[in-house]
Amino acid sequence: TSSFTTGARALNLSAATNANLTFSVSDTDFSGFNPTGGDEAINLGLTSTSTSSSSLVGTIANNTFSNSGGAVGVDTRGDGVATLAILGNTAATSINQEVIDIITGQDPGDVGFLNLTATNNTLVSQNRDAFYLEATRATTLCLNIRGNDATPGTGDNAYFIWDLTTGPAQLESSATDCGGAACASAAAHITSNNTGTPVNVDPLTLIAPGTCPTP
Repeated sequence: TSSFTTGARALNLSAATNANLTFSVSDTDFSGFNPTGGDEAINLGLTSTSTSSSSLVGTIANNTFSNSGGAVGVDTRGDGVATLAILGNTAATSINQEVIDIITGQDPGDVGFLNLTATNNTLVSQNRDAFYLEATRATTLCLNIRGNDATPGTGDNAYFIWDLTTGPAQLESSATDCGGAACASAAAHITSNNTGTPVNVDPLTLIAPGTCPTP
């Protein structure tokens, strides 16, 4: 077990041009990273210069985050592929940032991919959304989100997924995930397979479990 304390960010990992970056962060305690600011303890990114040959692949598992602005931030731009797993983390943040904060495809012309597995995390936010994902441009989304327990700030969302993409946006969901039957919508899947409200989720195409690539 490792520990990181105080500072703006503990880890900042980013891939550009044709780079392929692989990482794993596990069993680490993060505390005191910019508790009153807008930074996350771990920040992951693909820059605007990333090409279709560039990739960001990794796992963040079984870590503890406390008294920080946010736990995990993801900012993907350009045309690269991000394949990420956020698994079994416990995160209680302070103020001014979502616990998990993901933004994809911010620049005009971006044609990237985000394959995200987020399962069995405990997320507590003081005054923001607990889980936030905003997808824009021509990003292709493939998501597996289940088993999480999220507590937002007052008036905020436990789960917020905003799909502004022109590319495919998909969420894994089985034929029995909603009370033994198929879920009618992405919001129904998130509500039935995770703990925490409110749930504010745009329509996504439901696909079979095991479809999304993993690290």
